[in-house]
Amino acid sequence: MKVGNIELEVELIEKEPPLIRGKCRKVGTDIRTDELIVFVTEGVYGKIYEHALEGERYEVGGALIGDYYKFDSMRFVEITHVLQVDGHNASAIDFTFPAQFWLKKVHPFLEELDGKTELIGTYHTHPGHSAFLSNTDIKFVQNLFNNPWNVTMVIDHINGDEGVFFCSKDRKISKKSGFWIYQ
Repeated sequence: MKVGNIELEVELIEKEPPLIRGKCRKVGTDIRTDELIVFVTEGVYGKIYEHALEGERYEVGGALIGDYYKFDSMRFVEITHVLQVDGHNASAIDFTFPAQFWLKKVHPFLEELDGKTELIGTYHTHPGHSAFLSNTDIKFVQNLFNNPWNVTMVIDHINGDEGVFFCSKDRKISKKSGFWIYQ
């Protein structure tokens, strides 16, 4: 992990992925095991979609909370909590995360969990515009969510399109071919 100009080693916890432990369903096409694998609880996935539907044709978003693990040579994240940005002014093509969201909601939540989870990334919607990262989204990810375990989920609930994106060490953005939802 890189913090500023300092490279830090992250000690990964060895854990069996949800795919081995229980019922999972795949969203998307083939999921490659040579890149970060994303698992989202059904509850989190449901909350993201409920939030998207509340926003209707306006963009909404929030934070994805969970943890980063390894199993043999596989690296994966489990997204176990979601925090929504509430009552924020947005449009059909624009959404920004207000500073107060991070200060008043995300940081206190992480402190309450006493280091047992990480801020994995963010989600936001692109209602009717497909799941992609705009130039603004790309800069946001490259500057703030560029660790190996960070992901950004984009949902187009109107067209039924969704994508999970991550930033590689060389700061290139890639769209994952799919992710898993588990109980």
